[in-house]
Amino acid sequence: RERRYRKAKREWSQYQSWIKNRNPDRAELEKKYGYDTKHAMHLVRLLRMGKEALEEGVLKVKRPDAEELLAIRDGAWTYEECVNYAEEMDALIRGKLYKETSLPKRPNLQNAAEVLMETQRLVWES
Repeated sequence: RERRYRKAKREWSQYQSWIKNRNPDRAELEKKYGYDTKHAMHLVRLLRMGKEALEEGVLKVKRPDAEELLAIRDGAWTYEECVNYAEEMDALIRGKLYKETSLPKRPNLQNAAEVLMETQRLVWES
């Protein structure tokens, strides 16, 4: 019991510290819309990028849906819409796309190491 109490006390203290030191603009967004719309925007973006990666094998960093993502950040979607979208996309990604993708299930660590070493070499030579 004492360990659980100390853990709960530590977590409460960390939460209070987070509230005190958090970004005031983000706190204002949360107060205005009832949830952190910036987190919602990133959630939608990451889910879409995951879907694109599995379907097309590419990551579109320059987002074709940038205006919609900014609208989500500005409160265009309700919290419920965000949750529903995330649950639907998660089900699609886990239930279908991940199983059907042509991408490898594991990274090629040897290739990654070679790319890293070549990048370091190029940086040190310049």
